[in-house]
Amino acid sequence: MRTSLGRAQMAALLVGGIGAAGGLFAAARQGQSGQVKDRSVGASLSSAEGTLRALPLRFEPNLGQFDSDVKFAARGSGFEVRLSASSADLLLYEPEAKSGSVTVEAVSMRVEGGNPSAKLEGAGELRSVSNYLIGRDPAGWHTGVPNFGAVRYREIYPGIDLLFHGGQGRLEYDFDLAPGADPGAIRLAFDGLDALSLGKDGTLQLAVGAVVLSQPPPGLIRRVAGGREEVAGAYQLLGSREVGFRLERSDSPLLIDPVLIYSTYLKVSIGAQPGSLRLPATPS
Repeated sequence: MRTSLGRAQMAALLVGGIGAAGGLFAAARQGQSGQVKDRSVGASLSSAEGTLRALPLRFEPNLGQFDSDVKFAARGSGFEVRLSASSADLLLYEPEAKSGSVTVEAVSMRVEGGNPSAKLEGAGELRSVSNYLIGRDPAGWHTGVPNFGAVRYREIYPGIDLLFHGGQGRLEYDFDLAPGADPGAIRLAFDGLDALSLGKDGTLQLAVGAVVLSQPPPGLIRRVAGGREEVAGAYQLLGSREVGFRLERSDSPLLIDPVLIYSTYLKVSIGAQPGSLRLPATPS
């Protein structure tokens, strides 16, 4: 799904989101190459981006600041992720230089055949909080919203938890398998894509509008007495929009650790004034 926003509307979406680290996928534009003519400006942008990516990703529980089906949400540099009971919805922001507007690409990742009643809970509470002072009526404000470094889905499949977390410019979603749990049960379906493919090196490639999102081969780690060891495995295409993992069951606890990195080209004007668009609410 694609939506076009103006500069002011985009600024309204990003106020308060600067503290989150960037990154859902490694992204490359199709048929375009961007160059910075002013070296000093390019260096400043690069330094600022590096600072943003070093900050931890902050997940907020929904206390009324988002639509009712959203349980947790996090913002980063050029993206937002909203976690519900059934899916992880990604909003990817792309600037349009000629019009000055911003295109929002929406991608949804669903856990197929998973537990629809899986409990979502924040983990690793951070010292920061978010405040939403929207409108003139204090009754509609939301203050002191706690921030967490991770969100866990308990028993999304039998013996399997799903954990979202981020940091160092990355968002990761880990499948934490108890001994004997079946990794073949894990199936991920994507909505909002133009194409889904698997590269020769095992990289998962997702085409969304003018951007190709890539997800490197997953890390697979088995916890054994005295340490951890890597396990062989890979992504497996199960259809035009569905992915699983190819590996054997383990008698020891197993962690499947896909890493998603997203590079944004978004530049926001400091002088822009917030608009009235109500996509997500924005914290103070």
